[in-house]
Amino acid sequence: MNTTYFKATIREITYSWGKFISIVLIILLGSLLYVGIRATGPDLDNSADQYFAHQNLGDLTLTSTLGLSNRDLSLIHADAQVQTAEPSHMVTVKKSPNQVVQVYSYVKSAKLNQLKLVSGHLPQKADQIVLDQKAKSYQIGDRYRLPATAGLKTKTFKVVGFVNSPLFVSSTDRGTTNVG
Repeated sequence: MNTTYFKATIREITYSWGKFISIVLIILLGSLLYVGIRATGPDLDNSADQYFAHQNLGDLTLTSTLGLSNRDLSLIHADAQVQTAEPSHMVTVKKSPNQVVQVYSYVKSAKLNQLKLVSGHLPQKADQIVLDQKAKSYQIGDRYRLPATAGLKTKTFKVVGFVNSPLFVSSTDRGTTNVG
């Protein structure tokens, strides 16, 4: 490096310490952010893999507005690529003008999409329900009512617990619906 150039560089730095420190801090923050993202990415990926494996999250969900026939289910079970297939029911209901809920069937013997109990217990009777832990306005023992348009035999359920579902990973997004 040329001596004159080196002296000029030092002079520029000493005359503008604020700019120099700002540039160094920006570079430092950028480097730390890059290193942090590179370090946490694999950890987050590993955590998600463990959670999904523990809850037996299904790889694929097949949804039909008209339902699936026994023949459809037989074809799915017969596919060599399918290790486990479990039918379930889900109903989307407009509970109020500002609230749309999805009601999923619960089968104690189900192997896929295992619920993680946060508090209370899992349903043991047909008139019991567990809610997503984000349902802050309900408590265990409350009655949960669905409108007659739900198309279910039971319209009023007793809240017996709160759960986390592997179907809903985001803490804010609970999916989309064509109802409402």
